[in-house]
Amino acid sequence: MIKNNKGMTLVEIIVGVTLISVILIFLISVLITVRNEDERSRITSTLLMNQANITKEIENDFIDLGLVEIASCNDGATLPDHKDTVLSIIPASSSLRTGVGHCLKLIYNSLNTPENVGYLLYYSYGYSDTETVNVVGYRRGSKRYLRETPLLYDDFGTYKQNCGTNFCSLRIDLPILNEDGEDFGLHLSYVYSKDINFQITNLTNDTKYHFKLQN
Repeated sequence: MIKNNKGMTLVEIIVGVTLISVILIFLISVLITVRNEDERSRITSTLLMNQANITKEIENDFIDLGLVEIASCNDGATLPDHKDTVLSIIPASSSLRTGVGHCLKLIYNSLNTPENVGYLLYYSYGYSDTETVNVVGYRRGSKRYLRETPLLYDDFGTYKQNCGTNFCSLRIDLPILNEDGEDFGLHLSYVYSKDINFQITNLTNDTKYHFKLQN
């Protein structure tokens, strides 16, 4: 009588281990892909929320308070009437202090609010010896709307003014691009009467705070 051999040969063991390894590698690959997609979705969601909420805050002020001027944040003797300075409202470790980041001064009709100087801001700062965060947002007096963002745009923001017979339009763009080149930046618009004598001050090519006239 032939005895059944219920054991496994070395070849069978190797084949079994190989199959298990392939399955594990596949599962790990799927897990990594899912985690990466979750992270991408989280970043995209954050960028979209920042874009919508900050745009709403600023454009509400444009309409409610009356924007009368945009200016360089490079305060100095050329801007004696602008008491607020960006250096007084940003952290000591802000990259704006070393010329990395973006700042645009937004000046409103002082008859509508005593806090008539606002700032469009985009910079990074260190909140510990090893950790740095990127921040985008808006600051005007006691009003502060700053949000953490996962990206830091390193090119110029732009502005452009177009005027017709009675009205002018202003466009301000601060692109914030993800790794695929999709734009989640701030794109602000304002239409105003030519009668208000709107001013654009020291902004032809602001290399310190990175805003320039759009070509």
